[in-house]
Amino acid sequence: MILGIILGLFIYIYLINIKFFNRAVPSSLLVGENKLKCKFPSGPLILPIIGSLYKLSLKYPHLSFKQLSDKYGKVFSLKMGSIDTIVINDINFLQKSFRDNPTFFSQRFHLPSFYYMGKYQGIIFGNGSHWRKLKDILSSSITKSKSRQMEELFYNEYFKAEEYLLKKINQDNNIDMGPIFKRILLNILYRFLFGVSFEYDDNLLSKEFYSFIQSYNKLFEYLAKQPADFIPILKPFNNYKEIEKEYNNCLNFFQPLIDNILKNISDDDDDGNEPKCFLEYFISEIRKDTSNLIKITDLPYICFDIIVAGIVTTSTTMDWMLLYLTNYPNIQEKLFFEINTPNHPLHKDKLQFPYLNSIIKETLRISPPAPFALPHICTDDIVIDDIFIPKNTQVIPNIYGCNRSNIESSESNVFNPDHFLSKDELNIGQCAFSFGSRQCPGANVADSIMFLVSTKLYKTFKFERTTTQLNDENGHFTRSLSPFEFKSKLIIRK
Repeated sequence: MILGIILGLFIYIYLINIKFFNRAVPSSLLVGENKLKCKFPSGPLILPIIGSLYKLSLKYPHLSFKQLSDKYGKVFSLKMGSIDTIVINDINFLQKSFRDNPTFFSQRFHLPSFYYMGKYQGIIFGNGSHWRKLKDILSSSITKSKSRQMEELFYNEYFKAEEYLLKKINQDNNIDMGPIFKRILLNILYRFLFGVSFEYDDNLLSKEFYSFIQSYNKLFEYLAKQPADFIPILKPFNNYKEIEKEYNNCLNFFQPLIDNILKNISDDDDDGNEPKCFLEYFISEIRKDTSNLIKITDLPYICFDIIVAGIVTTSTTMDWMLLYLTNYPNIQEKLFFEINTPNHPLHKDKLQFPYLNSIIKETLRISPPAPFALPHICTDDIVIDDIFIPKNTQVIPNIYGCNRSNIESSESNVFNPDHFLSKDELNIGQCAFSFGSRQCPGANVADSIMFLVSTKLYKTFKFERTTTQLNDENGHFTRSLSPFEFKSKLIIRK
């Protein structure tokens, strides 16, 4: 009897794998020479209930994706519990999918846990006409507010941080720059969003800030460990309510600031007063919109999306950049030689600093803060490069793998800014901000922050490791890839 059960199980596993991998490509997609070559991508063995989840590391899922890509190809398939999934590990294929075929891949795949973060509203999780209108208004507001004294805002906040650092190194020159980068960024984003900022003191994060960061960290810890999203029988054991609680705690942090702006802003769009911050621009754009798709009640979701995107991408990238510059002091010195100019560069001067630009690109390439992007859904059957992607498939861009796809394997894990100074720069690429209609609308703002802060920080200070050992370049993963805490010694440049 036991033998019969085992045999039956093997037959069942065989049949579900045959059904999953041997999919018939619709005849309408079989044209020309691709008739024989076109197929659904291969992948690891599927098991009952869990599918291919046994192949993914909870600690480093992006590395699991890369290893599976090495075995099954640049595009491979998985059964993530009950969800049919395709993972893209090639930057050229990602461009062909998201940039060249946006109508097939512009929608967000809605995992159940995402519902508890604003009921699929906002720029990150939204879909459909509401999302498109929100994206248009957001992009317009960013463009208008970015063009007005943005560099002055960046520098004002940077100099506050520099003054704090100059005091700090006289007390204890053994400094973890991570919280300082977060504070610089939060202050910049707060000035940008609300027109307010906070002073630096020994408690880098105020009680309110600290509470927000705690809720933010808990939220992403819960999201990273959510098997009920993939295995329906585990739904009774989910912690979706905890996700909703921490998300609402984050929203409550913004509400008083939003209420204050709404109280003070004029109801008359033509009162002659220039908007003072992004949110005032955004409210003005909402009032002009005749479709009424976007409401004032959407503002907390927008603030959350912008703050989280800023923390995940910009401050984490600044952390990684410092780590590599302390691990490779020769690169730091070469950077100093380039940025040691009499004046403070502006964003329009960016092309005059090719080495700094290459360092930022290389940091985003080798240690992308979001190693794989949030999932998309393929909204109709499509064939790209003879690979069949069926309708309703979850599509995950493995940014970590894509950023290594056009570099020799022996060099792909080596931090080398020269990758982006060579004649092959355009072929290497990096896609930390993704492609197509879901590309981060704040990518240019993030780029400005990293460029402007770096031109001043690494001109004023030299950073050294506090130990002889290299800082760990692997990092740790929750929903973002962050370096382990490390400390630096700061030397004031003469």
